[in-house]
Amino acid sequence: MQHQRHRMHEVVAAVAQRLVSIGRVVAAAGLQEGINDIQGAISTLCAGNMYDQARLLAGSNPQLLQYIEQQHTDHLVANNDAEELAARGNAGAAVEMYAAQGNWDRAHELAAQAGHEVASTVAARHATVLFRQQDWPGAVAVLAQHGVSANPANFELYREVALEVLGANMQQRQPEAEDHARDMLLHLVRQLESSGQARKQDLEDFRRLMWAAHYTALANKCKAAGLNELAAKQLTAVLRYVGIVPADRAFFECGMAWKAAGRANMAFVMLNRYLDLADALEDPDANMAQLENADFADTDVPFDMQLPEQPYATEAAREEARNYVLEVSMDQQVEQTLATRACEHCGVDTYEANLTCHSCRAHWDACAVSGYPVEPGERVMPSNNMAARRDDWNAWVNKFHTDPFTGAPAAPLY
Repeated sequence: MQHQRHRMHEVVAAVAQRLVSIGRVVAAAGLQEGINDIQGAISTLCAGNMYDQARLLAGSNPQLLQYIEQQHTDHLVANNDAEELAARGNAGAAVEMYAAQGNWDRAHELAAQAGHEVASTVAARHATVLFRQQDWPGAVAVLAQHGVSANPANFELYREVALEVLGANMQQRQPEAEDHARDMLLHLVRQLESSGQARKQDLEDFRRLMWAAHYTALANKCKAAGLNELAAKQLTAVLRYVGIVPADRAFFECGMAWKAAGRANMAFVMLNRYLDLADALEDPDANMAQLENADFADTDVPFDMQLPEQPYATEAAREEARNYVLEVSMDQQVEQTLATRACEHCGVDTYEANLTCHSCRAHWDACAVSGYPVEPGERVMPSNNMAARRDDWNAWVNKFHTDPFTGAPAAPLY
């Protein structure tokens, strides 16, 4: 009897296979159901892409339903049917398929619906593709728009993208990309701070990148709006992050900003430093240790970094800087030194942009708008809880009507 039952299954299986081959899938599954071969009938229906009928036959059996879902998913993947995958709620597989197809708009759209972790993972994957194509502005735009995460596996990508954007030369740099770098790094730092699990060194590194990008991005806006002195302060603050921003770029931009602001002494010192760097770049044996650093000895501007690999400015811009420095050097009315201010703690004159007095080591917070030290009598605390200098905050807000840190509407503070 047992032998006959086994033979019956063999015969039905053979007949079912024949029926499937001529397109009679339902009839084949019916034969198998008739001898209580439910698994076989469901397999036949799935092979014929009749997944709804298979689900009806499976009833509430979880193992059979899981098998059907997997078969259906495998079929959709094999046929690159991402839309149907998405419609069926299989966002993960659909995102993978869109990404593999290079349909990043749809991949990001679905990833956003699946939550922040999926969205930031897809953003990192897309940015990696663009990074390998040396499309730094495209990569940072993707990360700024679609999100970053506190996953250490992505830190090197975030770091390298930001460094490439902030390291672009005069002809390649894009203010919009610098805005995106600032936004991306701000979101990342906030996540690292809120997670409470970030390594101290990682958090510090990304904070430095963020501030370098922040003041660079604000200076772009201020220069375009004619706020020349505020832009010069912001670019002076960027000098603290020389090494993140190439040294020749940082000093050239800072010097030209002070020139536009009418502060010849500051412009002279910064552009003279730029010219030293530009000349050193032409000497294959030169290094930072060989440069004269006396002008910056009592400042918080670092000079223990590598020379840039490539020059920032065009030859015409370099000559403009050289001619200006030569002109100022012959003007006896210009003090060819950095501006100073009296430290309110010890009374010693210290570099005006120092956050730490070189004499008594008193410390001041950096203004969130200008990067200059916030002294007690001029301190305001905007809604973002970042300290600011009253005059610098009001100069920005009166022009742009926004908080420079959050972008939210803002008003002057008195």
